[in-house]
Amino acid sequence: MTYRTLRVSGRTKMSVLLLLASAAPQLGLAQTLSPLAFSVASVRPNQAGNAGGEGSERETITLTPANLTMRNVSLRSAIRWAYDLRDSQISGPGWLESQRYDISANTPGQTAQAEVRLMLQNLLADRFKLSVRRETKDLSVYAMTVKRSGKLTIASGGANSVLPNGGAIEFHNYSMAELAERLGSRPFRLDRPVVDKTGLEGVFDFSVKFADNASDLKHTLEGMEQGSADGAPSMITILQEQLGLAFKVAKAPVSSLTVEHAEKVPTGN
Repeated sequence: MTYRTLRVSGRTKMSVLLLLASAAPQLGLAQTLSPLAFSVASVRPNQAGNAGGEGSERETITLTPANLTMRNVSLRSAIRWAYDLRDSQISGPGWLESQRYDISANTPGQTAQAEVRLMLQNLLADRFKLSVRRETKDLSVYAMTVKRSGKLTIASGGANSVLPNGGAIEFHNYSMAELAERLGSRPFRLDRPVVDKTGLEGVFDFSVKFADNASDLKHTLEGMEQGSADGAPSMITILQEQLGLAFKVAKAPVSSLTVEHAEKVPTGN
């Protein structure tokens, strides 16, 4: 085999060095991109909530295109929203529930909710020195099965969507796996994770009625969420009767989060 030596002129060497030098900052930038962060954020203890008394546990979380506002929230609630989990999936010290805070944060322009959640994770790590560990545990879940067939309609096409219609909420192009995931958030908020055991393939169109008209819908849902809707059927009952689904308590491996460290007093704004 014959080996040949490639001679490089001084000018060529200089060109290569300049090219590498100009590329180095870009390579470094790609490796050290800053984590997602709010443009401005304020985190303060809520003195009224920490003092106890009537309404001391009432929390509000509001997300707009430009701002995330949390009033009188526990750190557990903030963690739950940031990581999109349920209470049963979070473990840690008891004070995570008792201490109350106000969080107000501005997003840099139009920001997707998934990115806002990541921003809040980073904010909690910064201000509360929050350290968490993700793991899988066998937790109590609802196994969702079919109780009565014929309640779900095969999807007629179109986009995956959730829209209010009068006193009902309509779901289009939804799979049973997507519904199981949705049941942990509004308007359902079931108290434990749901695992799809229906065996139903494909996507469906269905509607869940909560009130007689649009004006009563918001009031009814808020009352059910707060447990103050007198005479209202439980969410499980609504799903059983209207969608023909059944829910049985079982054990299943579920992604969970353990708080390893957090400080009660957030760092200054």
